[in-house]
Amino acid sequence: GSRTARDGSRDTNASLGYRKDLQDHILQSVSVTALTDTYGVGLSSLANFRTDAINGDGFIQRSSFNDNFTGGLNLDSTVVVGGQRMALTSQHQGRGAGMIVDVESDIDGIALRADDLSGGSSALRPGRNFIPLTAYKNSSVSFDFEGNHAPAASIEPARTRYHLNKGGVEYRKVYVMKTLTVLGRLVDPQGKPLKGHHVINHASRGVSEVDGFFSMEMHAGSPTLEVRYADQLLCQFRLDTAKHRSENNVLMIGDLRCSPDTLADASFTRQEAS
Repeated sequence: GSRTARDGSRDTNASLGYRKDLQDHILQSVSVTALTDTYGVGLSSLANFRTDAINGDGFIQRSSFNDNFTGGLNLDSTVVVGGQRMALTSQHQGRGAGMIVDVESDIDGIALRADDLSGGSSALRPGRNFIPLTAYKNSSVSFDFEGNHAPAASIEPARTRYHLNKGGVEYRKVYVMKTLTVLGRLVDPQGKPLKGHHVINHASRGVSEVDGFFSMEMHAGSPTLEVRYADQLLCQFRLDTAKHRSENNVLMIGDLRCSPDTLADASFTRQEAS
């Protein structure tokens, strides 16, 4: 190309640029441009970046006229306060309200998704997060695992409601617990099957069938079960998961002998096929 030089003469110039867009990285894009003209060679570079707390762009360039360097940095972030909590977020607040969400998990690198029933979705990671919400809506947010391959875990709570005025911010805490599927049989001290009893863990609950067998999800970090019938606590068990056979995240614990007011290890009884 050509342009007018500083002294009024014609300045012929040429430029060559390169741009790279990045995925799943703090840097969103990086570009470099080289310019040659009557005075020499000039260089410039531009980078866009984003984190959970802040986003922006920065540039640096060298003049072809006098080789001087110049640069600049633009930053954008929002401080959110609500529910006696504070968060720093890089998300644009165009919906009028929001929710601070703390995620606690015993699974490393867990990725969640928060879906607003009124529209919109946000990614969640362990630690502090912020979800933009629609103001003046009586709606709810559901929490689920990101992607198509959910781990063996439970999310508590799986859904939460909100109703916020413009500028309103609420706070929630979400727990993600690694779970095991437990298979066992509930019997009385004489070995007779107990049916219709509720077997309860932090992660879920199950009901024993006519033959005493039950299946349920159990929090792997808290392997305790309690048995209730008609709202009465009958017995409790603390399982040693290392002592029982496990296949494909299924723990087979055999017979649980339920005695009132006891806290005992589950005993594994191998059943021989008749």
